[in-house]
Amino acid sequence: GRNNDSVDPSLGVAAFWVGIDSAAVVTSNAEANRLRETELRDLEGLDVVEHNWWEDKSDDDIVIEQKWAEESSWETDENTEMASSLDALRTSLGFTPREMGHYKALGKDCGTLIGEVILEISETDSEATIAAHLRAACGRATIEPVTCLVTVLQHSSPRLVSLTLRGRRHGMTAAVTRCVCFGDMSEELRARHLAAATVDATAITSTYAGTTIGSIFSEIKKAYLDAGHADEWRLRTQGGMI
Repeated sequence: GRNNDSVDPSLGVAAFWVGIDSAAVVTSNAEANRLRETELRDLEGLDVVEHNWWEDKSDDDIVIEQKWAEESSWETDENTEMASSLDALRTSLGFTPREMGHYKALGKDCGTLIGEVILEISETDSEATIAAHLRAACGRATIEPVTCLVTVLQHSSPRLVSLTLRGRRHGMTAAVTRCVCFGDMSEELRARHLAAATVDATAITSTYAGTTIGSIFSEIKKAYLDAGHADEWRLRTQGGMI
């Protein structure tokens, strides 16, 4: 099965632990249900051990917590330590005017192509079909679809579709999400969409030079609270550096 939600991750969203008498998948609560219902649904006797995505727990911590071993040393990508050093360097560098031009063009193109894809899809299209449309549109715009997520709420009426793209070009990545409703939106649905958009706008406007991820996250949690959904942030990762 698939262990990632991007085309080129160094590590997947889950780890696989194998003991003498048992085996388990270790992942966050944001991914656990999806893995159970899709990638692992045909496997019997395989436990899914989940931890809250916002807690600072390593795979080693889970191994010890579950008493699988007194100590642990999971193998990870040998480039992980180097990547953390490069992250610090990358975030300290500013965009040149030329790079800023590239980035603005990338954002505009990502927004345009996902809008075009929305006009192409139909109510009966599967998630895989919609994702294929999105990847093809990226190819025409010379954009790498680093992440291409499509969610279709199968049992909703009217049918709802969410499309998320992280597109990369010139070494820079832009993200865009769009939602589609095949039918009339109820007042409840409009209110929930407005709440989600408000949280997203809060995250964007709280991101500027000199601020910290912690302060941005605090503003995000406050936006959820103000929208009447105080604990909603616990159900899904809230993004990060791209």
